[in-house]
Amino acid sequence: MATIAAMYDGLNDASTGRSAYFRTILTDPAKRMGRLREGLISTSRVLLLRGPIARIAHWWRSDASADEMR
Repeated sequence: MATIAAMYDGLNDASTGRSAYFRTILTDPAKRMGRLREGLISTSRVLLLRGPIARIAHWWRSDASADEMR
């Protein structure tokens, strides 16, 4: 998930002509807080989705295991 989110954001940065995320954080104090906020939002998306996806996978696997036992 993190790799997919990073690819999506990196491609978006490239298509809009923005500088690289890490480089901007290190070298541009005026844009630093905005880019850090974007990084936090992108990271939280991955974390917020991880729990529900894990529950669905657990339910799906336990349902498949029950079918095998029958």
